[in-house]
Amino acid sequence: MREYLQKGEEYCVDQFKGHAEKYSAEISQVQQELKQRGSAIPEGERRAMHCKIQQLRVLESQATVLSQNAIPVAYENRLAK
Repeated sequence: MREYLQKGEEYCVDQFKGHAEKYSAEISQVQQELKQRGSAIPEGERRAMHCKIQQLRVLESQATVLSQNAIPVAYENRLAK
């Protein structure tokens, strides 16, 4: 049972680390596009890009917290029972 839970924990942690990496790559991509296009971007589109960056940062931080803290603690609690 312990081995099964450890494998489950590793799988979940890896999944959320992957999500965090994906969000980080998307953030970099949007920021790069924003820098390249510069002042040629209409104000509404510029604002939408900044909002997207903020949303991606929130998702990235949530995935990181889950992978580093929440999932390991949940599995530790499960193993303690």
